[in-house]
Amino acid sequence: MSRKGFPEVEQQYIDHAREQALIALTSADTPQRLRRHYCVDTDFAGSSFTRITPNTSDAITTADLLATTMLSASVPAHSTRLLLDDKSTRKTVRRLLDALPDRRLEDAKAKHYRPMSDVYDFLKEILGRAGAADPNPWVTASKLAARKRPDLFPVRDAAVRGLLRVSELRDYGKDWRVFRTLMRDHDVSDALDTTIGALKSLETDCRVKADKERLRILDAALWAHATDLDPAPCVDHDSDS
Repeated sequence: MSRKGFPEVEQQYIDHAREQALIALTSADTPQRLRRHYCVDTDFAGSSFTRITPNTSDAITTADLLATTMLSASVPAHSTRLLLDDKSTRKTVRRLLDALPDRRLEDAKAKHYRPMSDVYDFLKEILGRAGAADPNPWVTASKLAARKRPDLFPVRDAAVRGLLRVSELRDYGKDWRVFRTLMRDHDVSDALDTTIGALKSLETDCRVKADKERLRILDAALWAHATDLDPAPCVDHDSDS
């Protein structure tokens, strides 16, 4: 069904997501958890997901697929060949990526929903082609879209969706609406600023390469909180193994 803008979401889901986001961002452990997530000396993908090059704005490359798989997402062989080698598929990808708005999710308007959904729907279709090994193409499609536009598409990790209860909505557009609302919320924005500042103060403890995009930091903070990521410094933790 074609939509003219981001779908409406019941207020109870907005309120719950906001509450959980504030709990995660104001937790004393969150900066330490993010430090571990973004430390280059750990096996977490945080420091690499958006940084692996090349990351051209109008194409999907082997670097994009590698970055996506680092978030525990599978890219089927058939889909890989289509995305990298098939001229028609690559032409469509270029057209759809070029149509995306050059703005952050919190600045996205109703008219920007359609080009966003066009990208997601096409990637999901390619990743879910008959015979593909990926039983949940929406997972990989979301992460690949987030790789291409990390300040526009949330990753939609299962743990985060469960924490925010948006998994109950069963609608990617409503997921985006919830994340857009969170990014626009003054209290969430202030808490995110505080978290980013606290993370920067910890960067001298280990080699940290955090994302530049605020949406990615929020996504990572929610994931680290939802999964109860070990907040121990990466050097101390790894020396015990």
